[in-house]
Amino acid sequence: MTGADQAETSPSDQPIRVEVQQSLGTTLGLAPVAVTRLAEPMLSTDPLLLRDFRSARKAAQHGHFLTHVLNPAKAPGQLYSVVLRVTPDKSAIEKVRSASFFFGKYWGNRVFEGQRGVDGRLGIVTEAYGPFLALCEFESGCRVLLDHYCDFDMAELLR
Repeated sequence: MTGADQAETSPSDQPIRVEVQQSLGTTLGLAPVAVTRLAEPMLSTDPLLLRDFRSARKAAQHGHFLTHVLNPAKAPGQLYSVVLRVTPDKSAIEKVRSASFFFGKYWGNRVFEGQRGVDGRLGIVTEAYGPFLALCEFESGCRVLLDHYCDFDMAELLR
């Protein structure tokens, strides 16, 4: 499909729809968020289209993802120590130069600078008593904003 063909297709004809929604934030209500939906159930969607969507996500994030690892907490009142890192996929071309992290109100609504680990990845260690949504801005030629839900599902392995 050429660019001209894509321009003629209406959004309702697309098997994957991306809509930018405004005013979903709970504090200022100003944050735009891209919401992606499938027109049909995934089992009915062309696997090649799903494959393209995966590669497009990788490209949009410059081949980097935000990942986490749990360890036992050291601080009283916390359940786990959480290591968050900007992790490159094999498709990543540019090296991450810097990374900043935001975890929300229980961390004082502060932004924390990531540090380079022995493995070369930029990351941060924090402690938490419950799952949380992490935001990470990394810079590798341009600024990219990633998000990742840090759950405790793998905690059973630590016991």
